[in-house]
Amino acid sequence: PPQQQQQQQQRLAATVPTRLQSCQPTQCLSVAMRLSSDCLRIAALLCTLTLVCLGLQLPTPALRSDPGAEAYSVDAGSLPESLRSTLIASAPDAETSAFLAASRSEAASLRGRWALLLKHKAYAVLLRLGWTRVDASAALGRVRMFVASSAQLRPLLERAAPQPPSSLLLDIGSGTGTVTHALASAIGLSDGSRVTALESSAPLRRELGRRWGFRAAASLSELDPRERFQAVSLLNVLDRVDDPAGLLRSAASRLDPAGGLVVCAVVLPFRGSVQLPGDRRRPPRRPLQLRRASGHTRGFGRAAAAFVDAALEALRQGGGGAE
Repeated sequence: PPQQQQQQQQRLAATVPTRLQSCQPTQCLSVAMRLSSDCLRIAALLCTLTLVCLGLQLPTPALRSDPGAEAYSVDAGSLPESLRSTLIASAPDAETSAFLAASRSEAASLRGRWALLLKHKAYAVLLRLGWTRVDASAALGRVRMFVASSAQLRPLLERAAPQPPSSLLLDIGSGTGTVTHALASAIGLSDGSRVTALESSAPLRRELGRRWGFRAAASLSELDPRERFQAVSLLNVLDRVDDPAGLLRSAASRLDPAGGLVVCAVVLPFRGSVQLPGDRRRPPRRPLQLRRASGHTRGFGRAAAAFVDAALEALRQGGGGAE
């Protein structure tokens, strides 16, 4: 009936404002924010699941066991007599095993494999932007080097000098400083301020000072020309410069006039290569003059004799009494 219809319309008109008032703007915003938060959580969960699935497809590196004594063996018969009588073979030790264990752990874990993958991608981008290999690796913490432990270096130094120098060390091409620290410890230098570390990479120079307390500089020209050292080291650097013989002579000229040690570490056979910005290399402008060793030397012995002869010749040309 018309009277009932009119009453229903009045009741409906009275309830509509109430329903509209029940949804205030702040409440609507709160609902929207809860929905957005839930969506973000779901998206994060999906991304995590995707990364895990992709991580399971990452190639697993072949993890080797720690090297035994055979990894350090040298065929003494391949060496000339002058080197055979001074050869000191190294052996694996606790410091070497600790370095290998840390590297193995990083490469074996899913997190470590993802970190290595991301560093590799970022490294490639930096090279395309014109960074050098050294600066890009330093900025990303991509490479760690292990040349020798303090325990392995100590017998070599004691053979060269029964009283190893323990005053001042100049290390040329220090990199991250790990190898420099091992050499300083073998010499007996516990105070990092007594170590001068030369490194062309600005990021690495900052790390040398911050982590080890070394006095860091970019080149020899930044040092006081009157300053002298009891030991100068060039570890894995002679094969990366334009004039290795000239660098050897410059390094030896910084030794104390009373005498000192020049410590070199190189990969044999010796092959020079200068790194350029980006992933490029070129031959050195003044390569080390390697002569074929006389006698019946072969393989590693021939390469070792050729490098030692060339290095000693370079030092003699600089006026040093090299032995």
